Amino acid sequence: MRRFASVSDYKRKVLRAIIGFTLIFVLMMGFFALRTLADTNASKVRYTSVRIQEGQTLTQIASDHMNKGYDTLDEYIDEIVYINRLDSPDNITAGAYLCLPYRK
Repeated sequence: MRRFASVSDYKRKVLRAIIGFTLIFVLMMGFFALRTLADTNASKVRYTSVRIQEGQTLTQIASDHMNKGYDTLDEYIDEIVYINRLDSPDNITAGAYLCLPYRK
């Protein structure tokens, strides 16, 4: 069994070990952060515009344009209402345009 020549040798080795573990930890966290960022960009929201036809409801428009990026039709309608600053889902006018989100 090898003994350290002095207390300062022991402290130096402990310090190197702590720095090594810290460096490995920081690198691992950076890797996982980049991976999460890549996953976020994969579901990036894009937008298109649609002209409202006479007699159409927001529910009809949403059901025609909703894609797999949304869990429910209500969730999609809520996002359309928010993006277009509508007072309510019933407050749409024929001839006007709606901005519709979709995820790729």
